[in-house]
Amino acid sequence: MIHTTFTIDGDKLDVGEHDANTFKGFGLLSCNNSSRLLMDYKWEHPDSYRKILTGLFGGKHPLVDMVKVELGNDANTSSGTEPAPKRAPHEEANVRRGMGYQLAADAKEINPTIKTCLLRWGEPGYLRPTWMEVKSSAPDQKVPESAYESMYQLYKQTIVAAYQAYGFMFDYVDPDRNETKHPMYRWIKWFAKRLQKDEADFPTGFPINQFHRIKVMAADQNYETEFGDGMLSDAELRKLVPAVGYHYNTNDGTGHPYRRLADEYQHEVWYSEGISPMTMGKYRVRATGGAGIGGRQSGLDIANRIIKGYVMSRRTHYIFQPAISAYYPGVNYSHKELVRACYPWSGYFEPDEVGLQVIRHFTDFTVAGWHENGAWRFLPSACNSGVGGTENLDTDTEQDSYITLVSPDKRDYSVIFVNDSAVRHCYQIQLKHLGSTSQKLLNIWQTMGPKSKDDAYDSQLKQRREQLKPSDGQVMIEVLPHSIVTATTLINTGDQQYRPFADDIPDNMMLYESPKKKSII
Repeated sequence: MIHTTFTIDGDKLDVGEHDANTFKGFGLLSCNNSSRLLMDYKWEHPDSYRKILTGLFGGKHPLVDMVKVELGNDANTSSGTEPAPKRAPHEEANVRRGMGYQLAADAKEINPTIKTCLLRWGEPGYLRPTWMEVKSSAPDQKVPESAYESMYQLYKQTIVAAYQAYGFMFDYVDPDRNETKHPMYRWIKWFAKRLQKDEADFPTGFPINQFHRIKVMAADQNYETEFGDGMLSDAELRKLVPAVGYHYNTNDGTGHPYRRLADEYQHEVWYSEGISPMTMGKYRVRATGGAGIGGRQSGLDIANRIIKGYVMSRRTHYIFQPAISAYYPGVNYSHKELVRACYPWSGYFEPDEVGLQVIRHFTDFTVAGWHENGAWRFLPSACNSGVGGTENLDTDTEQDSYITLVSPDKRDYSVIFVNDSAVRHCYQIQLKHLGSTSQKLLNIWQTMGPKSKDDAYDSQLKQRREQLKPSDGQVMIEVLPHSIVTATTLINTGDQQYRPFADDIPDNMMLYESPKKKSII
């Protein structure tokens, strides 16, 4: 057995009105055709579509609170093609060609507080001649400034079209290319200034002031971290770009630029693209390796990434690519999902209950979101991860892995522990400067694989294991092998048997209907 001691000190909680340390929960990335079949579900089996979306975006503790949409370019961007909203300079933007914008609108109908983000994965054909050098080793120098306006208009007209068709405004936009190796600093700054000052050529009644408040998020690199260094060295860039993120790498760069951006400059840092669990948990638990719901690219692996991403690089938001796999089986990079929706002819879909309940250990015992909705804060001094690896965290898994989230008023807190090893781990928690909160009972919730081969695969998912009473400001919590545990002052006993994809979805749960329902493609 391994023993670890740490302190939850209420005096160290940052409750400022910024979002560097708010727990933003999880996002859904609709990209490279991953949402395509949802169009068929919505048209042919609206009840299934309603259940899928309500299961992810609905309820008292929504699992997903961000929809990030790919601005398509009619090319296969990895596992499918996302249509371009504009195919010629003077064509009106058409956001009904793809599913991403409709998905965002329907999600916001279920939960209006959901945030949205727009990111391009390439350039439509009509822009490629002037943006040809974007894939060079020096795009910031080689793409001429004369090419900027036409690219800006693609973004602007798409944002306007989404508002006119579906009634929502994007909250964030990344003007750079997805997973760029060489961020375009000049272009990002030019775009941010243009976004804030643009007053011309908007349709009558369009909320221009709201358009000006769209936040720039950058640079969505893949593993690379030099954009963090660029932000630290450029005060103007920091002022113009309040949110940053990168993909598939839990670690920070040399000198911890992203951690510094959060801790010193109060910038949001996102894990702006990460995998969902691969291979449904109900199949993993029968594997001969004895890891239960754990192992490489399992639910526990993803939970370790969420924790280590915060500890190492202050990532407060994790976006699944994809959360819903709504494409046909056999495409590149599949299968990874929280919900598999590949059977539109029947309306059948398959939630990964193991993956979902692992993620709900984070969302069901906090308030996720941004500071305006009272989101809980990370307490950095009570968070740690020693698990090895930068993406697949499958070495040194017996090391510490935990985060602490505290309500802004310090009346409640939750600690999430992950143990994807074969060794039991005990944590001694010391409570300081929490007032009467330090005397509250702790409800211990646990998810792990079945205890015997005769038990159902989901028999141990998100069960309330026990209640513990702190004594003299201390409490001991045991985390069993291959399990995730949440210790929380919240009660939430009604959530014990909650299955978000059950058949009891309210009949009055309405979704956004396109004004041109029969011609949305």
